[in-house]
Amino acid sequence: YQPRKTCVFLPVQYTITILIVLFIFIMFFVAALLLGLATFTADFCMDPVGNIISETSVDQEVILYYLQCNTKNLTNPLQEYMDKLTDADATSQLYMSKANESFINCSYTNPAICSPAVGSNVTAAGNDVHTIFVALGINQGGINSGILGQLDCTKVNGKFQAVFNLVCDDLFLSLATTFEVFIVFACFLVIMECARRKNPV
Repeated sequence: YQPRKTCVFLPVQYTITILIVLFIFIMFFVAALLLGLATFTADFCMDPVGNIISETSVDQEVILYYLQCNTKNLTNPLQEYMDKLTDADATSQLYMSKANESFINCSYTNPAICSPAVGSNVTAAGNDVHTIFVALGINQGGINSGILGQLDCTKVNGKFQAVFNLVCDDLFLSLATTFEVFIVFACFLVIMECARRKNPV
């Protein structure tokens, strides 16, 4: 014996059914969104360097140098400019040293024109120029530290590897796991709803 469905019970049942169907639709929509993100992440992680090269207008040698950091086969694309700056630092120090010596010699022969104060100003100017080069990371031995030292491939590549591991390991695993949970729960709700319709109360 099954009790007759009253007029009060039917609207409640229809409302619950609509809410369940809507919830199932939302679950499948979120699962599809997660699947798309996981697929995009997986495609990117299959060949990250190739994808970056194809999607950017930066010179390929620059990207390969920083992302692969193969210093045996690739050279720093900025090395030419760094060498010029290194030579400029050495040249400026040489000229400043010679200028300072000239002012010292001149101060003995013509102190009215070449006062020691002028020579001190020249030396101070040379030191200021050298300080700028040092801040850039330039000295006569090459690029070792400073601002330009941060452009070395080992430092950039380390940051790239950290981001790569974060995206391709942690993020991808989180997306895949969340997708599995959503799709399993959505399928479970579909099965439960079908079973409820076959066996109405």
